[in-house]
Amino acid sequence: MFFHVCFILVQFCTFLLNVGFLANFQEIIGNISGKILQGLNLIFGSVSIFLKVVEKHLFMKNQKYEKQKTLIENQINSIRNMVSKALSNNEISEGEFEKILFETEK
Repeated sequence: MFFHVCFILVQFCTFLLNVGFLANFQEIIGNISGKILQGLNLIFGSVSIFLKVVEKHLFMKNQKYEKQKTLIENQINSIRNMVSKALSNNEISEGEFEKILFETEK
């Protein structure tokens, strides 16, 4: 979220630097200020690209861990259900025990 807000702020600053009235103002101030504005535009553009890459990387990483979390939760629930089913008659058969062991080894 932080990177998204920073990205929007950088995009807004880049937009402000590209607005037409700044081009006319640039002619009045002169060449030096124009170079400063171009440098700022380059900096904000570079930061914008960097933040977008970081945001994408963090999003992909978050998706990966959410998927792993879901798989682990499903496996735990499966084991819990097998154990509950096996203990429902106060006895665990060899086949049920092997299924539970197989599930825990995944």
